[in-house]
Amino acid sequence: MSHEVSIRASGSSGIHGVRMVRRSGIIELDRPEGNLATLVQPGKPTHDVSLPRRSLRDCLAEELRRLGPDDLYGEVLRRGLPGSAAPCTWMLT
Repeated sequence: MSHEVSIRASGSSGIHGVRMVRRSGIIELDRPEGNLATLVQPGKPTHDVSLPRRSLRDCLAEELRRLGPDDLYGEVLRRGLPGSAAPCTWMLT
């Protein structure tokens, strides 16, 4: 399976649209500005969809909720990397 990703800069942050090319046709979801996005699917009517932008706070909260332990990173912190200097000692303040 191959995927093509293209990025176009618009001067503001966030994703403004997604375009998926399938054998059955192109599906597009576009939100140029504001809270309203347009969904276009082959053979179906165009729909306006409420899609408000999320705050940075909400995005970070979701990422932190999904964050699980990173066992390999923890092991490197505890024991160091093979062939490197002695492991570091960490103190959180």
